[in-house]
Amino acid sequence: ASVGMTGVGIGVVIPSEVEGPAFQFVTTAMIDLPNHRLFNHVTFQRAIAEFNRAHFFEAHELFEDLWRSAPGEQKLFFQGLVQMSVAFHHHSQGNLMGAESVLKRALRNLSGYPDHFGGIELTRLRQSLQECVQAFTENTPPPSLPQLKVTKTSKDV
Repeated sequence: ASVGMTGVGIGVVIPSEVEGPAFQFVTTAMIDLPNHRLFNHVTFQRAIAEFNRAHFFEAHELFEDLWRSAPGEQKLFFQGLVQMSVAFHHHSQGNLMGAESVLKRALRNLSGYPDHFGGIELTRLRQSLQECVQAFTENTPPPSLPQLKVTKTSKDV
């Protein structure tokens, strides 16, 4: 089934339930939703918003909650997003070796998915992550930190 999603990311207004000082992180062991609704869940929107704000630890926690609830065909996708967030958290703490290692695993996990999955433009994201891996390997600053750009497409899960 095709699941659409409102845009979250670069140049797009983040839903009001994610904005403002009232925003609180609520993590749960499992998200009790039918699997196809994970991409529309507020936790997914919050995780993307936190990642795009460079709050990588928080994004990792939220993506991890989704990963725990994901069905088999989505597990590696969410695991890749968790690993990507962890990698950039390592980078923010000065751990380039850890960032490189975890980011390579994230790329492997995201490689089996189509160009658009879960509303995320994966082609663009994978290219950006590969550029970051190269920068970490060469001990140079990454060209820019990636942003999760969410689109609405009929090809999404």
